[in-house]
Amino acid sequence: MTETNLSTANPDSAARRGPGGTVRLEDYSGIKDAARIANVLRTALQEADAIEVDLAALTEFDVSIAQLLVAARKSAVTQGKTFELNNVPGGSIRAALIGLGLLGTDGEAHGQDEAFWLGADAEVQAA
Repeated sequence: MTETNLSTANPDSAARRGPGGTVRLEDYSGIKDAARIANVLRTALQEADAIEVDLAALTEFDVSIAQLLVAARKSAVTQGKTFELNNVPGGSIRAALIGLGLLGTDGEAHGQDEAFWLGADAEVQAA
């Protein structure tokens, strides 16, 4: 597996690779970063059986990045691979997920699709 650090603050560090199977999204990620992020996710899907997207350093994102993550997850499932989010921050990221309709209005997961957005260890809440 490989690790890709994708820093939107420094476009030159978009494809730094090391050990592990992680793609890291950092800072603000939006439409201006979509093509670059799509390429990194595509490469990760080609090279690894288990992809983890680390969001620990993500401060904001928009619907274009959510769409890329949904598409990458669907591609992974189709290929029999795992695709998980890890270190999902709260605050503005959780607010964006609620605003996009990806989490319940209470910020909790009420189904497996919503649980995906809270990370690998998310629990599904009773309705």
